[in-house]
Amino acid sequence: MVYMQNNNISIRESVKGVLVAEEFGEIEPWDFFYPKKVSIRDGLLESLEFPTNKFYYQRLERKDLIFFLG
Repeated sequence: MVYMQNNNISIRESVKGVLVAEEFGEIEPWDFFYPKKVSIRDGLLESLEFPTNKFYYQRLERKDLIFFLG
């Protein structure tokens, strides 16, 4: 298992690109994550932006690889 923290975005995206991984799932953020951006206009909530939380897979010769970016 490999765990990559949020500050390693370029490494995570490079791994995904090199492997030509395909997305197969996503975690809906409402119950698990705080918004990374909140927009309020005139005292009213305008929008919430959550981080993406997706699962990817790559079929390899001997074993398959599944990883999560979020």
